[in-house]
Amino acid sequence: MAAPSSHRVLTCAAYEVETGLELRVSFGDDVMRTELFRGVDRDERLAEVADAWHLALREKGFTEQVS
Repeated sequence: MAAPSSHRVLTCAAYEVETGLELRVSFGDDVMRTELFRGVDRDERLAEVADAWHLALREKGFTEQVS
């Protein structure tokens, strides 16, 4: 996604880490937020949180980044 004023690219990605599945939001190399998910339903919960973050960013004026 792109920031409304600066058009900096914000990236959201999931990473398999030693302690579980981590969702990260970053501007370039600067990690802005993370959340760790564990358990049998971790994929579903991660997807729900990612969708909520996406909606919140859209409401703040972020736009889809076309590659």
